[in-house]
Amino acid sequence: MEKILMTPIKVSHSAFQGELAFLLRSSLHVGKMLPECAISTRKGTKVVDIAWASDETFEQIKHEIECSVSPEIFVEVLLFE
Repeated sequence: MEKILMTPIKVSHSAFQGELAFLLRSSLHVGKMLPECAISTRKGTKVVDIAWASDETFEQIKHEIECSVSPEIFVEVLLFE
């Protein structure tokens, strides 16, 4: 199994991720919220901060280590301080 290395993030970044996940969950009542979601791309594995997958997409990817099918929504948080 290949390892995915991640750089630690600031607490403020994590808090913002939580707020975004809450807002998405509040707006989208079906599907699954996927924090720190690994997605397989032609350029390797990318890990997004927050993703949302419809129930249909989630059924395709739920047993995978990295998503072979991209979730419908994904967000990368960038904080400039």
